[in-house]
Amino acid sequence: MLSSLKEAGALNDLMRMPRTAGQGSPRDIPIDLIEPDPEQPRKHFDEEKLASLADSISVQGVLQPITVQPLNGDGRHLIIMGERRYRAAKRAGLQSIPAIEREMTEELRMAQLTENVQRDGLTTFEIANAVSAMREAGKSRGEIASALGWGESEVSRFAAVLGMPVLLQQLAEKDVPVRALSDLYALWKKNPDEVEEFVQTSDAGDVSRVTVARLRSRLTQDATDAARGPRTAEDAAGGCSDQTQSVEMQTGGDTAAGQTASLDHGGTVKAPEVKSVGGTQNVQAGRGAAIICRHGGATGRLLTDQLASNSKSILVSFENGSRVEEVLLSELELIEVVAL
Repeated sequence: MLSSLKEAGALNDLMRMPRTAGQGSPRDIPIDLIEPDPEQPRKHFDEEKLASLADSISVQGVLQPITVQPLNGDGRHLIIMGERRYRAAKRAGLQSIPAIEREMTEELRMAQLTENVQRDGLTTFEIANAVSAMREAGKSRGEIASALGWGESEVSRFAAVLGMPVLLQQLAEKDVPVRALSDLYALWKKNPDEVEEFVQTSDAGDVSRVTVARLRSRLTQDATDAARGPRTAEDAAGGCSDQTQSVEMQTGGDTAAGQTASLDHGGTVKAPEVKSVGGTQNVQAGRGAAIICRHGGATGRLLTDQLASNSKSILVSFENGSRVEEVLLSELELIEVVAL
């Protein structure tokens, strides 16, 4: 993921900055004289990846020097960039590691943050902390977005995480996607109790834009039902009469087959038979239908009874309901309508 940064030449330019006295080519520094930077945004390191890197270092050594700065003039050094290599080298049993000495500058701090954010493995919360540190260093949203190859809206989402309630920050620590958190935060502002219940009863791995969209749809429906109030038996009867009248109006009182819609003894609307345009086939109307679609080579069914997170998308059920995704309308191919 560093490709955009490398293409821009940002890291290379930083590494080519003029060095002051005492800063030259890489030299081996004893590992026990090197300390991790407490302000390093990465707090969690994948154990399997560290073990794999340690195995590689055992065979080939450290191919890329780490970057350090002198600490307190006592021979000790603080890591600026390369803590993963440092940790893996310790695992591999190395006594020293090649390092380039640099003095920490604002540009280097930005490079450190940028390098960490661009690498895989940072949680949503760690990225949010890095973006916040960039903002505190005086960088604008546009500058951060340019350095990371993002849009400014993405920078804003991560910057907002540290201002969210603790329960949502805890989801960020568990690496829930930032867009799902942003959607959930918007819901929390209006329905804090319901969102808290949702978080407490959901696994972090199940929190996504789709599940948050379902929660939003349910809360919207609950609010609508509450505004309407309870229906009385008289209201229900009136509703049935209105429904019958509506069906008759839509069919002009008489259908093409000379029939009218009516209610059966169970209160269900009995739809009339309607002739097809060609006049060769009768179909039963009013039973409902499923809209079948295709997206990315997969076939699914539109979920028209649930709202997506925006008006340009719709929820689609794939694999018999085992997978639900939010898909842009412009990316869908409608296949057929199947009667239920």
